[in-house]
Amino acid sequence: IEDFSPIANKMTFKVEYGDSVVKPFFNSPISNLSTINSTLTVISAIGQNGSDALGVLEQSGELIINDFNHTIKKIPNFSNHKVLTFKEGSLVYILGSVDSTINILSKNTALPDTGFIPIQTNISQIISAPLVLHENTNDIAELLVGTKSGAVYAYSLQSVLSKNPILNDIFIPGLGDHYTTQISANDENEIAFITRYKFQNQAPTSPWGQYADKHGYYEFNSEYPTQVALTKDKNDNFISVVLTSANNIYLINGNNVLYKFHITSDTTISKFALADLKNDGNNYIIVNNGKIEAYNFQGAMAENFPFADPNGLKFFGSPIVADIEGDNKSEIISMTVDGRIFALDGGSGKVIKGFPLSTGNNYSGSSAVFENDNKLVYSCLYDSGLVGWYVSSTAGREDWSELLGNNLNQSTLVAASNTQYVNQFFPTNRAYNYPNPVYGGQTAIRYYVNEDSKINIKIFDLAGSFVAELHNDAIGGLDNETIWNVSDIQSGVYLARIEAVGQSGKTESTIIKIAVVK
Repeated sequence: IEDFSPIANKMTFKVEYGDSVVKPFFNSPISNLSTINSTLTVISAIGQNGSDALGVLEQSGELIINDFNHTIKKIPNFSNHKVLTFKEGSLVYILGSVDSTINILSKNTALPDTGFIPIQTNISQIISAPLVLHENTNDIAELLVGTKSGAVYAYSLQSVLSKNPILNDIFIPGLGDHYTTQISANDENEIAFITRYKFQNQAPTSPWGQYADKHGYYEFNSEYPTQVALTKDKNDNFISVVLTSANNIYLINGNNVLYKFHITSDTTISKFALADLKNDGNNYIIVNNGKIEAYNFQGAMAENFPFADPNGLKFFGSPIVADIEGDNKSEIISMTVDGRIFALDGGSGKVIKGFPLSTGNNYSGSSAVFENDNKLVYSCLYDSGLVGWYVSSTAGREDWSELLGNNLNQSTLVAASNTQYVNQFFPTNRAYNYPNPVYGGQTAIRYYVNEDSKINIKIFDLAGSFVAELHNDAIGGLDNETIWNVSDIQSGVYLARIEAVGQSGKTESTIIKIAVVK
């Protein structure tokens, strides 16, 4: 009954596009599923690279293990945070935490008649963040534990599994009265984490939250960090992306804020994903903000984004990003509030043929991509259980496969490929404005330069009368944007002449049309 082997798929229809195949894989009801809250109910692939099962963690702390056919085990009070899962050989491990106890389940998949073996390890510190697994500089597997003391403890993984935790290191930022809420780590021994003021019902007597890594820490006032992820910028330097309660995005290293921008929204954005969408040397920040939005690290919207649902409904939950078409570029998978699942080509922003998918159920917004039978499977949780589809014909590449990045909770992404880097100094086909026509109070004039440049934008009406002049410093290798406030501008068509002067002395310009409608 606890054999992890996938049950043969008995559904017969399939949809094909390109060299990929989209077809149903499983639809597995879960009895007595008590919640469908997208912020508290998460799923995780158990045994990545040939996944054997999915785990569902409810807001009650109950872990439900499903083998793509039925529920094979329920463990109450297993974890207060998203579980961590991994596989070594034939051994599958699931780790969670309650108070100061690390709960562990292990199973030998080579012995199908063997059940899960429970292990409990106590670290004498109240755990306040999802556990993270990475390798340190000695290539030793470490379990990173965030605590209510505002610290991160690094333990030898094997010592935790053997119930005798050995502390390798401890990371403590400079502020007291804070607790750790999330950790990001990679296998290049970079670690970053965020904290929040302990006494949430009181006015903070210290900064509301902080970011910390091995190089220093940064304090937040009047906002607190809600998510952190490690990656690299276009120059191959480590950088952390931090989302805050005020919908601000910070790009940080140590105590240095490299970039900061605000995401305009009528709700609080709680989740983002990172992705190599275009192979242009830049990773992008993906959020569901009603529409699917993709931003570069300077805060400019990616070319061909945002994407709006044709039916006018909102996208929600955590975006999933993977290369499902086998072209080394990532696709974004996200769902609408009525349960339709879209996959977008990261380069063109267009819907991939064969999507949207739907079973017409009430979805939680929680989803995951994992490998099974050398293909990628997309699975999501709805109000009665789990459903999954094969979405590729190959294993593909997983950029952001589930909440917190992957089944190890690392929240990290490697440097982007630069195979599609644009060598042209100022490509005119990359100059445009959004939205166009302009119905609101402002529009973003966008353009690309391949080296740092001074930008001058002069705007005229169709009679040739001067209307406005804008200036900006553009970052090379990125799509940049300059905001034009049109609140005092009359309806009509305007011409914007965009001139770029590069640091090498190159000068080029182009003209775009902007329609203002009031």
